[in-house]
Amino acid sequence: MLRNGVPAPDFTLNNYDGAPWKLKSALGKPLALIFFRGRFCPTSDRFLAAYQDIMPRLKELKISLVAISCDPLEEHRYLRDALRLSFPLLSDPNFSVCGAYGLYRVERGNGGSFCEPGVVVIDKDGRVAYSVISSGPKGLPSPGDLLPVLLYMFTHEGRY
Repeated sequence: MLRNGVPAPDFTLNNYDGAPWKLKSALGKPLALIFFRGRFCPTSDRFLAAYQDIMPRLKELKISLVAISCDPLEEHRYLRDALRLSFPLLSDPNFSVCGAYGLYRVERGNGGSFCEPGVVVIDKDGRVAYSVISSGPKGLPSPGDLLPVLLYMFTHEGRY
């Protein structure tokens, strides 16, 4: 994971409609990057739904949210529709962004690669303000864990 205060690695990924989404374009207000394993992981649905549940609060706090996995775009379209997600899902098929943010894992034995569940909050100036990883098979970073950080940033004009 990245340390707090370091510049967030820049990236461009495609959203579920195939349109490019650029980190640089999202800066200027705080942003939460939600990394999830993918549709194959049963915990991912709960993980994404939990963040959808706090979207009204995030809007009040002027925080943007995007979710990232290595899933292909059609899997993201399915998740968006099935879970009624209102935030972008970004596809990282080569694990380049997961790797840059310290969440890429190769599982020994079966040769599988995946992105660990995690959250990275970026302040309005593009610096990492908070990061957490959950490497357990059932673990997921809770939205409640983020709220103190987000409230702090809200009261400090989006800065860490």
